[in-house]
Amino acid sequence: KHNDGDIMTFKATFLLGLPDNGMVKVSGNNKTGNISYNILGNAEFHNYVQLPQKNKNSILIAGTARLPRLIKKTDIIVNCITDKDGTENSLKKVIHITNSVKKTHPHIPIFNDPSKIGLTTRDKIYQQFNKMPGLYVPKVVRIKPDSAKDVLRLAKENELRAPFLIRPCGSHESKNLLLIDSKEKTKLLEQYAYDGSEFYLTEFVDYKTPENLYHKARLVIIGGQFYPRHFMTGESWMVHGNLHETYMANNKLAKAREIHFLKNFRKMIAPEALNSMMKIYQRIGLDYLGFDFSIRADGNILIFEINPAQNPFMAVNFKNFPYMQIIRNNIIAALNKCILEKVNKSTNA
Repeated sequence: KHNDGDIMTFKATFLLGLPDNGMVKVSGNNKTGNISYNILGNAEFHNYVQLPQKNKNSILIAGTARLPRLIKKTDIIVNCITDKDGTENSLKKVIHITNSVKKTHPHIPIFNDPSKIGLTTRDKIYQQFNKMPGLYVPKVVRIKPDSAKDVLRLAKENELRAPFLIRPCGSHESKNLLLIDSKEKTKLLEQYAYDGSEFYLTEFVDYKTPENLYHKARLVIIGGQFYPRHFMTGESWMVHGNLHETYMANNKLAKAREIHFLKNFRKMIAPEALNSMMKIYQRIGLDYLGFDFSIRADGNILIFEINPAQNPFMAVNFKNFPYMQIIRNNIIAALNKCILEKVNKSTNA
């Protein structure tokens, strides 16, 4: 539980959850030499905590987990599950495991307590925080329709008129996300399978700038400190991760705007909005939490999502975006600092 040169020598157990659909993508070794997993509903904390490989115990929770194996010679448990909607079955098991650890081994700290992940579903975020100063949180409702026509009935029942967004619960970014803005487009709803699955309906707020562009910013809070992640620009309301490779790759103005945000986000965002974001972080009680949003002209923000599922380690071509490398390194350093502080605090207690 100390630094040996530049290497931390404590031991960490990482709990990952098998998605409810049972799918895990393994994409070989990453730059750190670790196996890179693409597991829906999990953050890659296991790949970015800077420990010798022998000090890492990564466990994918799929069946019955053996508690003694998890806690043997472990100095901290790191919960990597970030999304209740896509990994509900595994999350229940991880909550059971960590609750047992709290009782039998209370000295072992837990990073991103899994019992608090359920507070960050899209509908729960709206219900808890839609009246926070400086923030506009669009209305979100969870529905379980049995047909495309039933979607429209439930939207009306919940006082959501077009335009609204619909997506299956557990999906992220632009996958299976639709904007329903007219009666004609309701035919698009027929592409979904109405097999008992749940969906989110979200009020759509047009955030187009006077230049007919759309911006999406990301801040993460780790250990009670803000860290900027990106400021993406695009020509469509559906702003997603590949914009760095497409629209922004050769766009000097878009890059300049991103650099300005990364250096000056505290000046761009209204103080009451930043204060509300920190209060949300504190009320939810996770060690790591991400915010995606658009900044309005008055400095207030339009919230897109608030959860720990927002990957801060997103790969970017550093040749085209050299300024992003230090941003990524700062976040990795903050993650490691937070985990080390939790270990040291438990040791000194």
